[in-house]
Amino acid sequence: MSVLKIIKEGLKMNESFIFYESFKEQLKDLDADTRHRFTDYIIDYGLYEIEPEVSGLEKSLWLSFKKDIDYAKSRRKKQKQNGSKGGRPLKEKPTETEENPQKPTETHENPNAKTETEENPQKPAETHENLNVDGDVDDDVDVNGDEEPPQDISQVELEKITVSQSQQEVEEAISELEALKNIGLTELAKKIYPIFVDLKINKPKNFNNFLMRDFRMGIDKLKQAGIKIDETILQACKNYATLLKQKQAGFDTWWSFNKGFNNFCKLSVIDYFLPDKFMMKTFEKSPPKNTNKKDKYDFNKTGEEENEDMPF
Repeated sequence: MSVLKIIKEGLKMNESFIFYESFKEQLKDLDADTRHRFTDYIIDYGLYEIEPEVSGLEKSLWLSFKKDIDYAKSRRKKQKQNGSKGGRPLKEKPTETEENPQKPTETHENPNAKTETEENPQKPAETHENLNVDGDVDDDVDVNGDEEPPQDISQVELEKITVSQSQQEVEEAISELEALKNIGLTELAKKIYPIFVDLKINKPKNFNNFLMRDFRMGIDKLKQAGIKIDETILQACKNYATLLKQKQAGFDTWWSFNKGFNNFCKLSVIDYFLPDKFMMKTFEKSPPKNTNKKDKYDFNKTGEEENEDMPF
């Protein structure tokens, strides 16, 4: 949005706003298109207070960003207000007599001088309402000490409560984001599951078991290997299926690994099938020239750990 358009539409333009590190963490797990849109949403709202028109899950995600931006603006506004008044209000300081109860009250230099009340006994002693000792004490302090001052919440305690509320809002926002991410992973699992059923590696009508065990543990392996979890994983599974079907049709290959998604997600296996590396020629007749890699990984290994990973 141009500055000229902002002026024409009379929109308020802030000089800056806080972009939290948590925003980056939340945005990096979104696909590129959604990430770019939400980045624009954050900038437009932070600088111009323009809210995007979103609904459903995107609205839930947007509200988590909005709450943090609003909180930062509110806190900055309070700081400016306190600054214009000379800083944060100070706590009431005890009087010198309260600090040193044994110290006698200070007397006048001339103890024999009569006070104005003694000279004019009919004139009542002058009292001062709402006496302000040093300009920092509240107006309603009882200078006679007859009543306790009202126990109002301190600024520090107020900030603690505000921060606590903000943390709760952030946790709720993270939960909403996790729900959004989990929905995306579930959709990915629904696309991958039929591939392994078609290969007769997984049983049909057993998706929940696949999702909760084989798929989940496979995703954990991908995260540990630093592999991005997106549609490229689906394509890698399709490439894997292509090779196994070609082998069943008589394709002469050195490849013999044919296990489920969890074990397929090992870096030593899936690395062959990622879209930017997969070539059928790699699997022809004999292993690749780098035999050290084949010696290092036994694709037919069936140890206890392998069997435990399988959901069936």
